[in-house]
Amino acid sequence: MHLGALVASDAFWSVYVPVQSHICLNDTVLVNLPNPYNPCFILDLELAEEYVRSHLVRPRCQQAVCRWGVRERAAMGLCLDDSAAFFKTRYLVP
Repeated sequence: MHLGALVASDAFWSVYVPVQSHICLNDTVLVNLPNPYNPCFILDLELAEEYVRSHLVRPRCQQAVCRWGVRERAAMGLCLDDSAAFFKTRYLVP
């Protein structure tokens, strides 16, 4: 797979994949986009329990983590919490 030709075109702006943190799994590239906003998130039971226990469930704590608006923070979930060292967020997009 040649990453040099890939761009993410569904984002607010085109994103050149090779310079983003990413993982290659067989024929799939999972990219950590620079703008992690996602209008919804799905949590399995384990992630839901982690979210409820986290400080990010409280709006004031969310404000300390990022300066997003209220609506964006409502959809933040665990996006900015405890991501891998080489990723800015937990969200990866295929």
